[in-house]
Amino acid sequence: MLIGVFCDEVIRELGYMTTDKRLDRRNIIVRADTIRTELIGQMFTGATIATATARIGIVKQNEINDAYYISKSAPVTFDVTRNKFYANIPTERVSFTYNSGIRIVRGAQDNTGGYFIEQKAGAGSLYGLLESANLGGKVGFEVEGNTLWFNNLEPATYPNVLITYIPSLLGLKESDILPVEFPQQLMDATKQAFLLQKEMPQNLTNDNVSE
Repeated sequence: MLIGVFCDEVIRELGYMTTDKRLDRRNIIVRADTIRTELIGQMFTGATIATATARIGIVKQNEINDAYYISKSAPVTFDVTRNKFYANIPTERVSFTYNSGIRIVRGAQDNTGGYFIEQKAGAGSLYGLLESANLGGKVGFEVEGNTLWFNNLEPATYPNVLITYIPSLLGLKESDILPVEFPQQLMDATKQAFLLQKEMPQNLTNDNVSE
């Protein structure tokens, strides 16, 4: 389901028109993003959540359904000041205290399974050459905000990397696929969140009037 279609379905099922100023697609995306992030957080902490088919407990990252992830390529750039290669994650990601929300980083043209190794922030500067040796010839990466800093990456090796991660809905386009396992579950939760707003008395003088 496309994000834009998801938003329009929620708006219509709440009884609004898609052109109604009181509730637009952006409102839906912001609320749905909050709800989706909470659901993913429950999965990462091993909580039991209700789905359309069963109640399931998820305790490992690799048990998070692929539907929550997206894969996007990003150019690798060299930072002269830090003397390191880096890449920016194309959109805002969802992360948690013990999980960066990043599943895989690899060369965009590398189909041999040469995945990069995620390291704690500061690993490269703290251990220097020893840390590179511990990578066993593989490339490591540290996450700082929305930037990946690479350790043990040789020049001209990877012009682009492919990053598989959990995106925030806020940075995606309305024409993108909604990254969620059960769209109907998220739709129902989002509609419920807006019901109180819909049931509040309307100000017939000011509603839908631009100031």
